[in-house]
Amino acid sequence: MRKTGKILIAAFFLMTIFLFGSTTALKARGDIIDAVRDNSLSEIPAAIDTAMTENFKSRNNWININGLFQRLAGVTIVRDAGDIDVYKMSNGQLTYAYPDNDMEYAAEEIIGLDRFVRDRGMEFMYVQLPCKAYTDELMPPGTHTYGYADADELITSLNAGNVAVLDLREEIDAAGFSIPELFFNTDHHWKPSTALWAAGVTAARLAGTVEGYMFDPEIYDPANYEKTEYKDWFLGSLGRRTGRFFGGIEDFETLIPRFDTDFHLYTQSQTDGNEREKDGPFADSLMALGYLDEKDLFSDMTYFTYMGNEYRLSTVTNRMAPNDRKILMLRDSFSCTLLPYLALSAGEITAIDMRYYSDLKLKEYIEDNDFDAVIIAYNPSMFREDGAFDFDR
Repeated sequence: MRKTGKILIAAFFLMTIFLFGSTTALKARGDIIDAVRDNSLSEIPAAIDTAMTENFKSRNNWININGLFQRLAGVTIVRDAGDIDVYKMSNGQLTYAYPDNDMEYAAEEIIGLDRFVRDRGMEFMYVQLPCKAYTDELMPPGTHTYGYADADELITSLNAGNVAVLDLREEIDAAGFSIPELFFNTDHHWKPSTALWAAGVTAARLAGTVEGYMFDPEIYDPANYEKTEYKDWFLGSLGRRTGRFFGGIEDFETLIPRFDTDFHLYTQSQTDGNEREKDGPFADSLMALGYLDEKDLFSDMTYFTYMGNEYRLSTVTNRMAPNDRKILMLRDSFSCTLLPYLALSAGEITAIDMRYYSDLKLKEYIEDNDFDAVIIAYNPSMFREDGAFDFDR
């Protein structure tokens, strides 16, 4: 970019900050004065805190302005955008860095869990989920991504340990998909349509290994789903850190079965284990469509339209299942969309997120619940997460 162009961008950005900042400061000043005037001495601190919080909501506008400036300046790395650096890849999609991890511990723990499970007559499978930053060629110059290399290293060790592996990256290649089309642009997660496909592939593999696990492949035919697209509705987790102008806003989709369904959902919240239960067809029990009542790019985590949230534990019972098999799945956030679709072909699936269930004694839990199969379904971002592979704690 020529020097004159850079000067003009800088001038525009500074003028915008001045105008917007002046307005925000004046509004905050007035609200604070009102808080002091209209409240008793003991109430003033809380009233001021409320006034500041309400005005701080304009931070979303600041994020948008900063993102616009970064885009105009040709920036491809937004440093420390909400405690995480955001990278714009050469295809325009946003990602974060996948660091190089030592996969030896993960491999040892998975192999040990595989032995434990199979010694008790259950089946075991490791499912490798993909990530959108799959090659350095997409990354900004001088930066690297190690997610796929670490996954390759892990799977090599698991193969040597005779662990059953379903590598969805290979299945994606075999199906002729392009990785970018499977993911949101402004979020690190895959799209619900990708999760539906992945659930079908996983269910087919389970049917080939778990005795009595029968299912109808038509369950996973997209033609059997009512697809609704919400245009310009979604700003993902990375987009909320960099604003609507840096990576753009995008569409969101829901795919709801056209066929009859009936589920029971039991959940425990991440932090305190608070229990909740829901019953009914797919859309009523395994979705939270209230996230789509209004478009709110920054406040609502639209991705949680599926399952309503991330939980430390969730059990989905399918009252119309084609079999009565019980599955335990160690999950990550990709399973917000994967779990509902996989549950269409199993009698019961319990999903546990090891990051949030620090006091769980996993092997005791497996013995006590008599599962037919245990699977781990992780994407490469889990390789760096504390507790993800602590199966013997």
